[in-house]
This record gives sequence, structure tokens and C-alpha cells, in this order.
Amino acid sequence: MYCLVELKQKIYVAPCYLDEDVMDHIMQNLCSHSEGQLHGDNGKIVKIIKIVNLGTAFINPYTSEVEIWVTFIALVVRPVKGEVVDAVITQVTSSLDG
Repeated sequence: MYCLVELKQKIYVAPCYLDEDVMDHIMQNLCSHSEGQLHGDNGKIVKIIKIVNLGTAFINPYTSEVEIWVTFIALVVRPVKGEVVDAVITQVTSSLDG
């Protein structure tokens, strides 16, 4: 159900964030765009654990953004058919009583 998976994703970094805190910005960017999202057949990303590797950075000549492939370890949830899951209902969006 829950497992640690090594994933890759392309992120873009604006020139104003290319300073000594660039790694913090990359992690924040990765978390805000990835956590809570489905990542193909890997499941839904619950939490980014750590960045493993940054690929070669390319500068987009039209926007000046830096394009980087990031390899990271993520905690994902991947339920399988027939698995029993305990859950707490926190919100109901529609009523069935008409």
C-alpha cells in the first residue's frame, strides 16, 4: 500500500531563485507541484522524502528559466484490488436522500 519509490520529474526554476538557497527552492517547488498528485502507475505521492540527484540544467533562451530533471525519493500510496483500507470520512460532497 505505502512504499518508497525513486521518481524523476522535470522542474523549472526562475532566474530570481538561482542563489545560495536554490536547493531549498527546488525542494519547495517539487513538493508543491508533486505532493497529492498521481505519478503514472507509481501511485499518489504522499510526501517527498529527499532529492537524490539533479540532472543537467538547461536554460530556456526564451524565458530564462532553468529546466532540471530531478530524481527524488517519495512516499506513495498505491492500493491494490481487494485490499482493505481503514478510513475516516471527513467530508461528504453530495446527499443521496434527494
